[in-house]
Amino acid sequence: MDSPTEARPILLIDDVPENLAFISEGLKLRGYQVRVASSGPEGLAAAQETPPGLILLDITMPGMDGFEVCGLLKAIPNLADVPVIFMSGRNEVVDKTQAFALGGVDYLQRPFRLEELALRVKHQFGLAALQAQLRDKNRSLGLALEEAKILNRELVRINERLRISEDLQGHFLATMRGVINNPLTAIIGLADNIHQGGGSLDQARSLASLISGEAFHLDFQIRNIFAAADLEAGTCTPKVAHVDVGSILAEIAGAFARAADSRSIRLVLMQGPEHGALTFGTDAEMMRTVLANLIANAITFSPAGGEVRIGATLRGSALAVEIQDGGIGIRAEDQALIFDRFRTVETGTTSDHQGPGLGLAITRALMDLLGGKIEVDSVLGQGARFTCTFPEFNVMDETSTSSFAGNLFIFDSPKEL
Repeated sequence: MDSPTEARPILLIDDVPENLAFISEGLKLRGYQVRVASSGPEGLAAAQETPPGLILLDITMPGMDGFEVCGLLKAIPNLADVPVIFMSGRNEVVDKTQAFALGGVDYLQRPFRLEELALRVKHQFGLAALQAQLRDKNRSLGLALEEAKILNRELVRINERLRISEDLQGHFLATMRGVINNPLTAIIGLADNIHQGGGSLDQARSLASLISGEAFHLDFQIRNIFAAADLEAGTCTPKVAHVDVGSILAEIAGAFARAADSRSIRLVLMQGPEHGALTFGTDAEMMRTVLANLIANAITFSPAGGEVRIGATLRGSALAVEIQDGGIGIRAEDQALIFDRFRTVETGTTSDHQGPGLGLAITRALMDLLGGKIEVDSVLGQGARFTCTFPEFNVMDETSTSSFAGNLFIFDSPKEL
């Protein structure tokens, strides 16, 4: 297969007509394309019009000799790499030196046999083909190196993600030991005290109440862990039904009443009377988990004797639920961080809020899954207001309504942000 250079014609520049005829006809018989020019200026013009694959250049020409033609050719960017074979009847060392100094690739002294010229032409085309292959390989190597750099950057990124994942896993497992072991140990110890007897009925009731509180806390955290695992596995799919909004808000507030009362915190439902019969198309379990985490968070960070206000309003076809506390608030620079998984942001006024740090991360993930949004508005020292906007889904089965008249989900005050 001809090289790209060999596919282009040979340009023969010579002022002797006989030489032009002899060389061009001989090369054409050997399968080459040949163009001819009878002077230096004519050869320059022909080369610029159609760049050749090889130039055969006579040195001794009137007006503009071969050396001058070669110097001008090498100054033209798209012709600088075209190989030039000089032809001359002179055999002076100075001529050969100048020819090669100007960029010539070969020097052929007249008289020469056509077979010799043809071999040197073939040799130059072969060299040009090898150079083209080398350029292609260098180009391919450059592309491969660039791809390797991209892959290396990706590998570094993946390694960093793995490192972060391992750090998070270690942090999570260490935190889980406290989240699960602490209430479980308390439950076992309190149950042993009741079992051993010796106290009054009031003391037994007090211990049972403490057990109930620890069980609520443990149940809440375990449900959050399961929710996080489902989100991580990608197995969470909204199960849309008609949700009784008033019922679900009342049930969640009731579940948190014990935790709120223990710190003299008032839970205030701000929903209007029309919400008592309000049904809304969404996933009941996801809405319940979202609101439970936000109310738990509000109780945790509210001061003793404070108030947590829970309101639900319709905004067009969407449902907006607001949870407002009067607690320590969140710095503006931390408001984007509080939704990070396993992240607990301290304000400087408290440092004992313990938990897996999953609550707000789960809340945001579930709201994203439902196509809704969660917003936080807070000033440090002036409390925080979280607003969840739920889009309404179309419910195909008009008879499937979820309400929470029963005690289906037990919560207690979590110790997390």
